[in-house]
Amino acid sequence: GVISRLHCPLVNGHRVSLKLTDGATVTYDLYHAIEEHPDQGDFTLCICPGIGNNSESVYIRRVVYNAQLNGYRVCVLNHIGTLATVPVTSPRIFMYGNTADYAAMIKDVVRRFPNTTMVCVGFSMGGTSSPSI
Repeated sequence: GVISRLHCPLVNGHRVSLKLTDGATVTYDLYHAIEEHPDQGDFTLCICPGIGNNSESVYIRRVVYNAQLNGYRVCVLNHIGTLATVPVTSPRIFMYGNTADYAAMIKDVVRRFPNTTMVCVGFSMGGTSSPSI
């Protein structure tokens, strides 16, 4: 079917929680590829959503689904304070001037999948975090 604002597929992944040294709880959602990548390799798309967004945002779910169909594992940073089900455990929320949250996600993905080729993508203000890693 057509993927649009009116039809967005449900994507199934699992949430990973990381505790940072400042007490912040960073979460990201991890989704495995649905199809094999055309180059037969192991590729991970690492997404930093735009301001106030997370893995539950419709535009992010569309990107995740299309990436999965094209053979990518996908990880999506959930900005601190944007998910009602994840408590804020530090005196701060996500800010784009500090790339520690995104870096923690990248480090954990590298630990889990040491042979993957990573493609880092940021949307809108999320693009300011990706190149800093």
